[in-house]
Amino acid sequence: FMFILDAYSEVFVWTGSRSDKQRLRPAGLAAATRYIETARDGRLGDTPIVEVLEGQEPELFTCHLQGWRPTFEKEFDDPYDEKMRRTGRVGRVLPSANSPAGVAGPSGSAG
Repeated sequence: FMFILDAYSEVFVWTGSRSDKQRLRPAGLAAATRYIETARDGRLGDTPIVEVLEGQEPELFTCHLQGWRPTFEKEFDDPYDEKMRRTGRVGRVLPSANSPAGVAGPSGSAG
């Protein structure tokens, strides 16, 4: 997971700890560069891009996030995903418009 935070005087590219950094780093930097180049707010093209990794957020980054708590739980477990793990299912399979209800989907389970 990655997101871009525009603080006008700098643009941050934050990358989550479970992200594929080899793939996301160049994509994030390219997206931030394009964002700055196309901004119509009068900023200069030399606005710095700051890379931030989850768990290593500097105050320069966190000061822009109201309510930031450095002690906030580092790992977020999606309740739906956790329920699916407990029940042994990988996810919901919804029938497509072309298949009748009850026909097994990609996970092999019937809908």
